[in-house]
Amino acid sequence: MPQSPGREVRLQKALQELEKGHVKSILQASKRNFVPYKTLYDRKVLGRQSHREGAKEQQKLTPIQELYLVAYAQQLEQKGVPARQDLLRARAQQILRRNGSNLTVVGQHWVKNFLRRHPSLEIKRPDRLDKQRKLASTVKTLDHHLTLFENIKKDLKILPEHMWNIDKKGFLLEAANKVKVICKRSRGAPILQVDGGREFVTVLEAVSAMGRSIGPYFIWKGKHHTVGRYIPGVGEPDTRFACSSNGWTSYELAQEWLEKHFNPLTRPKCIYLPVVIKIPTDGQ
Repeated sequence: MPQSPGREVRLQKALQELEKGHVKSILQASKRNFVPYKTLYDRKVLGRQSHREGAKEQQKLTPIQELYLVAYAQQLEQKGVPARQDLLRARAQQILRRNGSNLTVVGQHWVKNFLRRHPSLEIKRPDRLDKQRKLASTVKTLDHHLTLFENIKKDLKILPEHMWNIDKKGFLLEAANKVKVICKRSRGAPILQVDGGREFVTVLEAVSAMGRSIGPYFIWKGKHHTVGRYIPGVGEPDTRFACSSNGWTSYELAQEWLEKHFNPLTRPKCIYLPVVIKIPTDGQ
């Protein structure tokens, strides 16, 4: 069974103490560093290697080639397309073929063993992010947007209860099960770009700067509302439903949402007070 990194560090420290004469016996070194006597004896007297060192001779890829794969996986993650297990396996086999190795196919458990040798990587389920939204989320774009927003808020003296953030979420009907990808261990779920070309059910949601929210506005794919698609009495009382040809938002639906859903539920008591609304602008 593979040894933990902490145990291996203690074994190396015990061997150094024996080499420098800081301790008089193997038994004393094992007790002092909390390592098994037999393991320390095998390393010192018999010259045996650790499991990790011994396995290097049996690895199909060299340590340098594996470090390249680690960097390759990290680069893909930074680009928003983290590597799946089959992609990493294919890349390893490509390296073997280029080097003219007789072993051109890695084993069934190669990915699991590779991640064990490189604990900086691990397997996680990614969060999806539309490609156009990722391209628009630059520091320059966000700084410009926030500067304009602060100027408008200051000039019009807009109150927090009259500031609303509107967002939409598209649910991929045919992609309910997320794939697993390889990413850095010390981070949350990575971002996986999608092309936006799948079938969606869209929901529009709104929340004010004071934390108040209104019921969601669902947009289904279709020309007409059908019986059985909605369950009466489920969800927020002011939930509304609409249809479009592809399940996406449109200018017509946005106007309908604003006039018949948002305004009646959020109109201030004084109609002359300005209201600022932040609406996503990603081409839909």
